[in-house]
Amino acid sequence: MYDQELAVQLLESLHKQRQALNDGRIAKNEVLRRPREALALALLNLDLGRPQIACQRLLEVDKRELCALVEGYAYLLGPQLADEGAASSSSAVPVLSLGQVLRLAMPTVLGDALQRIGPSHPLQVSLDLIKYTTSASDLKSTTDTADSATLLRPFLEHLLQFWDHELTPADRQLALTELVKLYVSLIQTSATVAGKVSWRASRPDWLAELGAAEEDAHELLLELEGLIAAHMPTSDAVAAALLAIVEPIKSTSLELLLLPGAKKLKEAVAVAVAIPTATPDNVLGFAKSVCKDATTLWQALLDALLAIVGEEASKDDRRKRKLCHEAYSAILWHLAEQVDPTALLQLLPDQGSLAFFLPILEAALHRHAAGAVSEAVKSEAQRFALADAKELGQ
Repeated sequence: MYDQELAVQLLESLHKQRQALNDGRIAKNEVLRRPREALALALLNLDLGRPQIACQRLLEVDKRELCALVEGYAYLLGPQLADEGAASSSSAVPVLSLGQVLRLAMPTVLGDALQRIGPSHPLQVSLDLIKYTTSASDLKSTTDTADSATLLRPFLEHLLQFWDHELTPADRQLALTELVKLYVSLIQTSATVAGKVSWRASRPDWLAELGAAEEDAHELLLELEGLIAAHMPTSDAVAAALLAIVEPIKSTSLELLLLPGAKKLKEAVAVAVAIPTATPDNVLGFAKSVCKDATTLWQALLDALLAIVGEEASKDDRRKRKLCHEAYSAILWHLAEQVDPTALLQLLPDQGSLAFFLPILEAALHRHAAGAVSEAVKSEAQRFALADAKELGQ
């Protein structure tokens, strides 16, 4: 917390410097531009409800020095600086915090400082400062006019890219949600705001291969896809919340990324097979990304494909039925190379064509048998090697 003692300590240093000035040991400019003393005077004036004078003191300091100083006194940025006694004694002028004054008069300094401070400063307080605005114009800078979006995008991107492991789960969720909201807003308004990180490299290959993203997609949409892929929500509630946020931009690719996490795998499969350019290999790539080693997810996905086949039978959509059949077959052949034959049997429907399933089961059995033989050969080879080593050692 800010208190008078802090200001006294800082100003005592200023007093000593002024004595040195009188003795001719230091130059006048060196005293006037000392950042710590400027900060002390700014804090005192803020406590007395004099934000204009506080602003003048801060503007005397070099921006880089002020940013470093603010980083060291991050706890003074938030509204805890406001003192009820001071507010009541100067009720005509509301008491502002150091962070609020910086937001109005020197927003880029605040933005840079918050990036450097990272998760050691309460995230919600940082967001509130970035979004802070007021109708009063006497503190607003005419040269440093960064708006909330200009500060928010690099701050949140920096936080998720460089401070991700230090964030609490709640703060990570908050940062991701706020950044997704911002991206959606920028896409809707076609606004241009410089970013700090490119997420596009994190876009999964299967997404591009599936043809879910249009060639003329908004650049930020591609970044948003990469962001969500890089920070995939682990909670179905968070995934569902993000789905609601991105819904206005009607993006098939974002639906494919978020629907499985929101426990809507059948809906995700329906979206995938509805893409006109989708192929069985594309659907398989999507399935691998979603299901990985989870047998229950593979089961749900296979059931979803069969359900879509049944639904499309009455609609006479031959393309989609053919795609689902071929994707179903491609997935089973893939699983025949990956899972135990017993586990594969559990994934098959109760009713089906023996001619369709038998070659797949045979392939799984041959792979399993070959693996067992290979392990037996390795075991025997190791046994003989040990025996030879013993003989050589005698």
